[in-house]
Amino acid sequence: QFLWLIGELLISLRWDRILDGDYAILFLPIYLALAVRWMGLLLTVFSIRRDIRRMVTLEYLESKVLDGRSYEDLSQEEREEITKAYLIVHVPPHVKELLEGDIDPEDEVALSPEYEAAMELHNQAVAQLWRGVVFAIPT
Repeated sequence: QFLWLIGELLISLRWDRILDGDYAILFLPIYLALAVRWMGLLLTVFSIRRDIRRMVTLEYLESKVLDGRSYEDLSQEEREEITKAYLIVHVPPHVKELLEGDIDPEDEVALSPEYEAAMELHNQAVAQLWRGVVFAIPT
């Protein structure tokens, strides 16, 4: 916000003919503000994508990762290791009942509320990034 304010101040002073300078230089704080915002949005997108890749259901975790052991039977240290490596998501029971059969673990994760919330944040960040690239660059 500070860079935006400085940029607006410099442009206002230029329009009032108090400050004389090239517009490319006067817009520099605004360009920097845009770059900082885009970097933040990109970091958000990459973070969400990383978290989505870590999402697994409890059933998948117990059958494939823990080799049939129950999550409740793990020690505190083992649970902490699992928590660092995976994000456990929960598919609502009524959704499981509607599926009635084998479903791919990735598709099952996609039905969880956690995945839906992460995708909503991801899509918002990508949309803001595109809006910033298309509409916010002063020329």
